Amino acid sequence: MFQISIAQLREITKLSLTGNVRNDLISAFAVQPDSLNSPSTESDRKSSLNAALYSAVLPGAGQLYTESYLEAAGFVAAEVGLWIVYGFYNSKGDNRTTEFEEFADANWSVVLYAEWMKLNYANESSSIVVNSNASLPSWERVDWNQLNASEDQIGRIGGSGFTHRLPRRPEQQYYELIGKYPQYGGGWRDAKSFKVDGTPFGPSDLLQRNLSPHFFFYSQMRGEANDFYRIASTASYFLIANHVLSALE
Repeated sequence: MFQISIAQLREITKLSLTGNVRNDLISAFAVQPDSLNSPSTESDRKSSLNAALYSAVLPGAGQLYTESYLEAAGFVAAEVGLWIVYGFYNSKGDNRTTEFEEFADANWSVVLYAEWMKLNYANESSSIVVNSNASLPSWERVDWNQLNASEDQIGRIGGSGFTHRLPRRPEQQYYELIGKYPQYGGGWRDAKSFKVDGTPFGPSDLLQRNLSPHFFFYSQMRGEANDFYRIASTASYFLIANHVLSALE
């Protein structure tokens, strides 16, 4: 006696019977091994679409789903490492930004800048009025409209070196411009004393980029902050690529 499983019976019913019992039984059992080796239900199959979606959300998740453990470990390690790099350098950029902004607030004055303009370009900057209340922050003692209008007039002088209008503090461009363009050199607190001959920073120094140590020190700090942010930004691009590659794999 031998027993016939339900799966075997299903296969038998799919066959075209020939009328020869012996041949029909042999045909039924001949196809049985293949049917036993194949997945019995749809739920047993791994969906490539699901794997891709899992990995798009979390690199390595799709590989875990498909039991590709080595690949999963690689994508997870890359994700963790890139997040560490991003967080570390973004934090360093934030810290250095705080440092250079504090240095600028302590060592660059819009009042000194306005007074330097009035001293060296009297006709073009006569409209600037400086509030005499020294207890106020320097950026609150000058009318920005008057300041920008004077910058425009000086900029119309050929070869003056004036190319920009100072944005209002605390805009990011305010902090960028004062350490990037020589026209703001007169606003640094050491502009009157850094030269060996004792003469203050003047228009000719502006054109020759003969700037004070504070200007260069500040410019270096700001450049370092930008470098840190660039590294963090690059890490973020690789994070996106890691998600895409994990999904495609």
